[in-house]
Order: sequence, then C-alpha cells, then structure tokens
Amino acid sequence: MTMHTDNSPFLHWTEHKPDALLLRSGRHSFRYASCRKAVQQYVAALEKLPLEPGDLLGVALPPSPQYIYLLLAALHLRIVVFPLNPKFPRVYLEERLAAAGCEHCVTDLELEGIHRIPHSLFKKEPGLAALSAELPAENAATLVLTSGSSGQPKAAQHSLGNHRHNARLSNRNIALNSGDTWLLSLPLFHIAGLGIFFRCLEDGATIALPKEDEALEDAILANGVTHVSLVAAQLQRMLYSESGMAALNKLKAILLGGGPPPTTLLKRCHDLGLPLFTTYGMTEMATQITTTRPGAALEDLQTSGWPLDAGSVHIGEGNVIALSSECLFMGYRNTDGLTLPLNGEGRFESGDLGRVDDAGRLHVLGRQDNMFISGGENVQPEAIAQCLQELDDIEFALVVPIPHDEWGHVPAALICANEMNTDAWTAHVEQQLPRFCRPHHWIPWPEKMDSNGDIKIKREEMIAYVQDWIAEQG
Repeated sequence: MTMHTDNSPFLHWTEHKPDALLLRSGRHSFRYASCRKAVQQYVAALEKLPLEPGDLLGVALPPSPQYIYLLLAALHLRIVVFPLNPKFPRVYLEERLAAAGCEHCVTDLELEGIHRIPHSLFKKEPGLAALSAELPAENAATLVLTSGSSGQPKAAQHSLGNHRHNARLSNRNIALNSGDTWLLSLPLFHIAGLGIFFRCLEDGATIALPKEDEALEDAILANGVTHVSLVAAQLQRMLYSESGMAALNKLKAILLGGGPPPTTLLKRCHDLGLPLFTTYGMTEMATQITTTRPGAALEDLQTSGWPLDAGSVHIGEGNVIALSSECLFMGYRNTDGLTLPLNGEGRFESGDLGRVDDAGRLHVLGRQDNMFISGGENVQPEAIAQCLQELDDIEFALVVPIPHDEWGHVPAALICANEMNTDAWTAHVEQQLPRFCRPHHWIPWPEKMDSNGDIKIKREEMIAYVQDWIAEQG
C-alpha cells in the first residue's frame, strides 16, 4: 500500500494564523501559537514514556485545555489515544483497558494492573520537542468505545484519515471557518465529541470548553459559540427558557443527533427559523454519515438527510443499513488484534434498519437487535415511539419489550409528558399502526436516570426500570 501523508492541520494553523484561537475556556483564550509550545512540551513528556508508534494510551480525564494538548501530542507521535469516561468505576475502567490491550493510562485514579500516568507528569516543563509536519492518513489515531446500548461496548479503532475525511465532509456541508466556535458539549470519550475536535482542527475554528456543570445556554453566550451539537433532550429544554432561546438565536448551526427527534420538536425549530441540521451517525463511521443541508425544509428535517460521502449508504437485505466509505473505521480492537466485520459485498452492516426515499434521503427505522416478536408478529419499538412523538403533548417516548405469558412479549411505553393521557395515545397508535403495536403498559418517564456521562439512553437500564415499575404496581 502506498503511504499517503497529510500535513498536520495543527501546524498549518500555527504557521498561517498563529493569533487565531484554538481554545476558549471560561475567561481564558488560547491562541494557536501558545498552544503549539504547550503541545511541544507534552510531546517531550510522552517521549520519555515506554510508548512506541501504534501503542495505546488510555486517557481518563475531564475535558480541559491540557486534555487537548495531550490529544494533539499523541497524534503527532502516532500514539493511539483511548479516551475513557473518568466517572467509570475503577474496576470497570481497568476491565476496558485490559480488554483492549492498553497498558498505559493518563488518569488521576488509582488503577491495578495498568501503568498509571498521573497528569501532573506533564507539568514538569520537560522542554520543547519538535512536531512532525507529516501525519500519514493511515496511522491509527484513536480507540473509541461504542455506546454499548445492549451488551458490552466494543473498542473501535480509527485512523487519522477516517477522522479527517469525516471532518472535511461535515465542514463542506455545515460551513465552519476560522473565527467560528464549536462548543464541546459532548464528551471526548464519545465519537461525537472527537468529531467536534477534528472539525475545528481541520479548518482552524475554535473549540469552546464549557465549565463543569455549566448550562449549555450560558456556555454558548459566554464563549461566542456559533456551532453546537445537541441531542433532542438538550434542545427541547433550551427551547422553553428565555436564556435558552437567546443562545439558540446566536447560532449558525445546530447539529441534532442521538436518534430520530420528535416531530413536534422539529416543527417548533423550523417555525422559529433555527439553523437546524438532523443527522445519522455512528462510532464506526467516525461520527456523521448522513445530514440535512443548510436551510432544510421541514420535510427534510423529518429525515436523517443525505449521505455526506456519495455512495456510502446502501440498504441491504432486511432493510439493514450497510456502509462503505473512507470514514469507515479500521476495526474492533482487542488483545488479539483488529477485526473488521464486512459482509460479502465488502460493506459494514450497521445493525440499524432504514430506507432511502426517492429524494435520496435516509429514514432510520430502528435497531435490528431491538426488534421483538409479539404473538408471532415482528414489532419494531422505534416505530411505535416515533408514532407517539408525533403527538403534541408527548415530549419523548421509549418503547421496550416486556415478557407476556400469552404473546411472548408486548410493548411497554415510557412517556415524558405533563399528563398521562393514555386513552388518546392508545387510539392514536391503533389508528396509525397494527393493533399488536399498542403498548400494554404506560410508564411515566423516570425523574432521574443516571447516565454516568453517556449521551445515549441505556435500553437495558430502562427495561429494568419498567419491569420494576410494573412489579410495584402489582
């Protein structure tokens, strides 16, 4: 294979726009020129560690400018960064590191069986090291845990080329330039957070780091944010507060992911003229796969948009979404090496179900592994949830299967609404969907559900909550 090299985007901006801002954090701003010196110090510190190009380096730290320096330094040394949630229980963190074959981790936590590198090591002024101007696109760059909505998460390895290709495609669709600022509203241990990092780096934009527990609207207004990535629950909350609306009206782009949003939410955003982009993405494709275009009509926003990489989305047997692109990850990594599962056509099967309409837009229908059988009929829970979310009085809905003596399993619906209007909701479902899709149980949304830093709903946790709720009701 011919080695393809790309010039370092970080070095490019330090040389061509040294006074441009790479980072904003509270009242502090960090220009490319000063960040370059910091990254060189981090490179010098990493060079003293027993790490070679291609080795894994775990990072379990909260977001900070120093985290960004560490990430940039590792990329320039061709060390593979494995970002992890610092709120993980210690034993779980050790298990994830060991399963991936990662022997070193930068963390302030005490770990067993892992070489712990305290973050204070990088504060010892080790000198300035040179930064390589050439970064091969084929180099392994990151290892990211999949969401693990069911079962144990897998560790997906990406090349630098995977990340940069996705960033270029995204920036071509959602204009991002030097002087723009994207809020790092999603954690760096999720692919969506890394996507923000790489998009800003690619075109010299600024990354804004919110303070811990800072409200999104406060972070947007305080940092002059122009672009933001949100999930539906975050956007919904901001729409109904004065400060939230003030922040949303300052934005050039709102990228909405994390699953199909409620129709009522889309209608409200469209009526308000907000610069909304709906999207479909996944860890294995380095974040965005399809996204709507600027100025999208409401009809477009009710889909996941068009493929950013032409020809990358295919609908296979059983309506399974299959993917092929330069964004496609290198494979799942464990102690035995890399595994890249492809079908007979050389495509990666996402596990999601979908269809492409006559306009070329993708409609995501749900997860293949979420489908269950009720009385011999196939039930797709996402279809029921989407039907319910068409109603004005329902903010969010989640449908899960519950064991049933006669039918095997039946649907149960978790509902976020001011009032439980179950008779009207039942009638609506039965008008739109077959009768076997009618929920047998209606459960109010839990007031508190600790996501431990995750941005996706854990279905297993929700199923357990539903089962406990039903048992308590007798």
